[in-house]
This record gives sequence, structure tokens and C-alpha cells, in this order.
Amino acid sequence: MRRFILILFLILSTQAIAQDQAPILQGIGFRFASDFNYFHLSDNNDLVDNWYSTGVFGVFYRIYAPNRGIELGLNINYKDGDGSGFPNLPIIMTDFDATNMQSVGMTALEADLKVGPRFGGIHPKIGYILGYRLRDENFLEEGSPNEINAWYFQLPFGCTVALPTSYGSVGFGATFELDLTNVIKNNTTLPGSSFRGGRQHAINLEISLTFDRY
Repeated sequence: MRRFILILFLILSTQAIAQDQAPILQGIGFRFASDFNYFHLSDNNDLVDNWYSTGVFGVFYRIYAPNRGIELGLNINYKDGDGSGFPNLPIIMTDFDATNMQSVGMTALEADLKVGPRFGGIHPKIGYILGYRLRDENFLEEGSPNEINAWYFQLPFGCTVALPTSYGSVGFGATFELDLTNVIKNNTTLPGSSFRGGRQHAINLEISLTFDRY
């Protein structure tokens, strides 16, 4: 029921923006961010316990009306785990593990939609993130028989501040990403039964550049 209400809210918000007066900003932007992730219920599912960060690069299309805004984007979410890929950037792609035993790796593609009111350059947002893990490394503790789900679905709750520039705007934002899907595949219980397979929650910090299309 809560998911249905949220989806209905997003649809109505999108329609309201589309029917509003002419936008004051409409353009293509680029997002440079980092997700600071942790696994909820890690102890019950053999998931690693410590926080880790992944780098996020994305492109989005943003429309700001006088009192509200909408943003539709595509992201690449990446962190190397075994040392064979693109080198990790300090803090942006890091395992926060004092023992240096954790080495999580991930490559994922994400699509997101975010909507919300605007108060000048301040834009609170809510929406969805649909992601697909092309690669996952060392999510699980060594020897675990569990398997990782490729798909995940998150609800972002956050806010950005957009400052005008000669070409569009530069923005800064913070978002909490609430995962609604199990990280662990449900291989032990019947379909539809209650199963708690862990969640990959995250705090996202971003810098964005938007180029006005006019």
C-alpha cells in the first residue's frame, strides 16, 4: 500500500510539473557523487559489516518550474574490489574497515526519477532509483552459500541546492537512499513468504552541473 501511494504521488507530481507555467530552468546536467553504503541486517545474512563507498557518475535532464522540479537520470555506480579494474579514488571509493580485510566491489547501472517542491534554489526531493548490478564482489563473508540479487530498488529522500551560473547552475546535495529489496536471493522459502535478506542503504553526497538548454 505504501509503495502504491508513493508511485501515485510521483505520477501526480510529474503531471503537475508538466502542466505548470513555462520552466525557469530546463537543461542537461552531470552528477559526480559518492554513495556511502552499509548492509542492514548484515549479521543475519553473512553480509560484510563495515561501511564502504562507491563512486557515482550520472547524466540527467532537469526541469525547474517556479515552485517545483523534476529530474530524470542515468548513473554508473562503481567501486573496484579485487584490484583488476579502474583504481579506487580515496574516500569516494573506499572500504571503511579498520582491519583492512574488507574489499567490496560493484558495478551497477541505475535509472532514477526525483520530484519535489522548490524554495528558491533549494529543492527537496523524493523519488525512486532502479538499479542492476553488473558485478558484485565480496558482499558476502567468506564461505557463505548465499547469492546476491542483481536488481535493487531504492527510495531517495534528500535535498539539493542549485546556484545560478552563466551557463545554468551548479548544485550540491545530500540524499538518504532507502533500499526496499533484498540483497540476498530468496532460495530457501516459498515465493510470497516473509524473507529478510538484508538491505543496501546509502547516504549519497553529490556535486552537479546543469547546462541551460535555452
